[in-house]
Amino acid sequence: MSNGENSPKVSPINGQPVPSNPAGRPKGVPNKTTMQFKAALNNLLEYAAPKMIDWMEEIDNAEKRFDILSKFAEYIYPKLGRTEMVGKDGGAIELQAVSLDAKKLTTEQLLAIKNARTDNQPS
Repeated sequence: MSNGENSPKVSPINGQPVPSNPAGRPKGVPNKTTMQFKAALNNLLEYAAPKMIDWMEEIDNAEKRFDILSKFAEYIYPKLGRTEMVGKDGGAIELQAVSLDAKKLTTEQLLAIKNARTDNQPS
């Protein structure tokens, strides 16, 4: 024991004990407390679901009823994250309106448009 074999290893960076599993819990795996909380919430919702219609009917104000329902919905269907779309080098997206009269285009021009559209499709 004098050589420190049984003492926990300490990080030289922050002085905290190094866990025995250096890889840690894999990313995305919830901890035990989170899993227990989610299970308890699911049990509560399963128990309460049949009674929710009766409870909702007791609320006279339709706007308040909808507000409560939408708050519950977030636990079943989480809000989607926002996605920002940007153009070249993070700038604005450039749009160009084009008006074509297909009757006036040659066969070669129509084929070029068709090929350009299929070439730009994601694979």
